[in-house]
Parts: sequence; C-alpha cells; structure tokens
Amino acid sequence: LGCYKLVEVINNSAALNIEAGASSNGYVAYYAINVDNEGSMIYIMDNYLFYIHNGKNYLVAYMGTDTDLVLPESFNGETYEIHDYAFYHNFNVLSVVIPDNVTGIGDYAFSMCYGLETVNIGSGVTYIGEGAFEGCNAIKSMIIPGGVESIGSHAFYNCYNMTSAVIGNNVKTIGDGAFKWDFNLTSVTIPDSVTTIGDYAFWNCTGLTSVTIGNSVTTI
Repeated sequence: LGCYKLVEVINNSAALNIEAGASSNGYVAYYAINVDNEGSMIYIMDNYLFYIHNGKNYLVAYMGTDTDLVLPESFNGETYEIHDYAFYHNFNVLSVVIPDNVTGIGDYAFSMCYGLETVNIGSGVTYIGEGAFEGCNAIKSMIIPGGVESIGSHAFYNCYNMTSAVIGNNVKTIGDGAFKWDFNLTSVTIPDSVTTIGDYAFWNCTGLTSVTIGNSVTTI
C-alpha cells in the first residue's frame, strides 16, 4: 500500500497472477498498470524511466540528480505522457521544461516538489491531472497553454506563492479545489472555453481581487 510509483509487477511465483488495480494480496498491484510473468517493459533513457503499455508511452520516473530538467523531446520519436507520481516528492528539482511531444501530465506527477519554481508546459499537453502540482509552493506563476482542455481537481492546490495564473483558451473544465489555498493569487481570467468550474476551485484565495468569468460557464 502506498507504492505510488509502481507501474508493473512481474510475478515469477507459484501464486496466480492478480490484476493491476486489485486490492487483494496486500495491495501489491493496486497502483500497477500491468501484472504478468513476462519481461519488464521499462526502458531507461538518460536517467528517465519509460514504460510502454497498450501502445502508450509513459515517463514514469527520473533517477538523476539534476535540478533544472528539460524532459526528453520524445520517446523513440513518439509522444508520451508523464505518468502519475512520476516526480512525486522530488525535492531537488527547481525547474522543468515539458516539451511539445508530451501529451498529458498525470495525477500527482509533480506533487510535493517543494523546490520547483518554474514550469514551462508544452503545447501538446491536453490535460493536467489531479493534484499534478499540489504543494509546489515555490511556483510563482503558471501559464497553462492552449492545448490543455482540463485542469484536474487540486491540480495547483496549496501553491500559495503563486501570484498569477494564465488559463489557456481551450480549457473546458477546472476541477474541484484546483487553485485552493493559493492565497497570493491576485487575478484570474477564465476564458470563454470553460464550461465548468468545480467546487472550492478558488477557495481561500484571499489575495484574489479580480476574477473574469467567460460567457460559456454553465456550472460553478
């Protein structure tokens, strides 16, 4: 339980294979994408660990010690997603450049990266997962590019030093508590593309003096 970065289980024992996500056998495979008795599908490239599953490429972890990261432009010439918890609790990272060939940022991918100050998100990212940058309290500003369509719940929760957030004009949903406790945030413009703003999305943003809500919002 709590093995957040586990993506595969290779079962060489006499026990029957259990499915990924199963809650039996001490939750050994609860967080895994795949459980089988074949060889590993994890690949190492420049201190980054990639995993292939069902035709999708995932960046699942970083093993290096660099503080300023420019993520790989691609994986074997193909797009990839940043998997859930990929950089979770990495206290060393100060900046991250996410290139255009990255298509998504998984749940809690950079959560609790307390030193992370600067994030540049590429144009290929279509979603920012739940809690993706939760607790990254060194971030001062965030530009969410036009390719992003959804901002997950608590995506920027407790980023309390963030003073500005630019939300791209293709975002349709802003999840529950997405900017909760960002009490230094002063102004937000919500584009016309947004239709849904979740519960407590800007709760306790006590520094917020100006909010502009687009004309397509139907649920707040």
